[in-house]
Amino acid sequence: MEQDTIVLAGGVRSIMCGFAVYRNPVHFRDLDIVFRNGGHQDVAIAARINPGDCSRAIDLDGGQRDIERITMRYEETSARRRTATVRVFAQ
Repeated sequence: MEQDTIVLAGGVRSIMCGFAVYRNPVHFRDLDIVFRNGGHQDVAIAARINPGDCSRAIDLDGGQRDIERITMRYEETSARRRTATVRVFAQ
């Protein structure tokens, strides 16, 4: 299993987030969303996302929140040298 952290610029209050996957499939296991006020939300996602697809929308606890970073635990499901690209979207 691999782990990566995406740091967001901040200053944007969001009520939900999600992910889009490109180039290779990714099997997400777990997400830890950390907010600027120090709180966090653990999300068990357990989903395989194919290239060109998006995850389900993940509602943020407590309404509008300012996301600081998201740590993803996942398995990239391709043996190819090309790695997957994951993009975060928040609204």
